[in-house]
Amino acid sequence: MPYSGGNWVERTQYLAPRAVRDFSMGFRRSHRTFKINPFDLCRIRDLGDVDIGNLLDPNKAVIDIQTFYQRIEQSRTIPVSIGGDHSITLPILRALAGVNSHHKSPIGLIHLDAHVDAYGPLAGIREHAGSTFMIALEEGLIGPHRTVQIGIRGAMGDFVKMTGRTMLDIG
Repeated sequence: MPYSGGNWVERTQYLAPRAVRDFSMGFRRSHRTFKINPFDLCRIRDLGDVDIGNLLDPNKAVIDIQTFYQRIEQSRTIPVSIGGDHSITLPILRALAGVNSHHKSPIGLIHLDAHVDAYGPLAGIREHAGSTFMIALEEGLIGPHRTVQIGIRGAMGDFVKMTGRTMLDIG
């Protein structure tokens, strides 16, 4: 999802999907050592970029994102999403694990990042790039026993205050 409208510091996250597509073009379809072709084992498709009609309005852009992923969820497709900035995650989780989803909450999650993104309100703003997983936990969208965060090297944020432990402790 090439979107960087929710981050007021870094503005180049929108380049990630294109970079991953470009990099992956140089690889073979089968693993060289294990001879496993994931395309034979699963139905894998690149659905293209998420159409964000309200690209310049972050409050409306998250609604566009959630609407796109609600269609994905209704088709029972399991998405792998490559962002954009962190503001894309909460609308994705709301679509996939919200009360109208077939999962009925909470779902498991693999999150690759340097930060837990479980911070509380910042400058009076509840929903920001660093609050995604705190809000997802509060709304019952993700299950801490089914969530793995890889690459964390920053502060643990308010998740520790809320639960008394890190997601690493729960694993």
